[in-house]
Amino acid sequence: MSESVADRFRRRHDYEEQEPGTFAVREVEFAATVTVGEQLNLELELPTLDATVVGETVAPVVADGWAETFERRVADVTGVVDPVAGPTVTVDGETVHVRMKLRTEPGDPAETIRHAVDFVETTWIEGIVPG
Repeated sequence: MSESVADRFRRRHDYEEQEPGTFAVREVEFAATVTVGEQLNLELELPTLDATVVGETVAPVVADGWAETFERRVADVTGVVDPVAGPTVTVDGETVHVRMKLRTEPGDPAETIRHAVDFVETTWIEGIVPG
């Protein structure tokens, strides 16, 4: 991917370049990083349900299947994600990792990433209390 794509991220206030081609997404509740290379790669780190409570554990009736449901919901971001790779969701201890490769299309890639981050965060929040 060209340097001009990285420049689009550099010009926005809601991204901070951590190292050449790697940007932290600002103004979000959870850690989100985008890497600009041959393609755009996005990674988010969110807490598990148990990590959000202090001094307690989440009841099994709520916790069972939560990660799988979250993964199915995150898959709905497919409008901007590489359709072959799709988003992946993995749980490591008390951290949920969401990784996705974004399609490169005309338009503003920084805005596309921002929408993907907002979608994942909103999906996580909606999953706290199953509806």
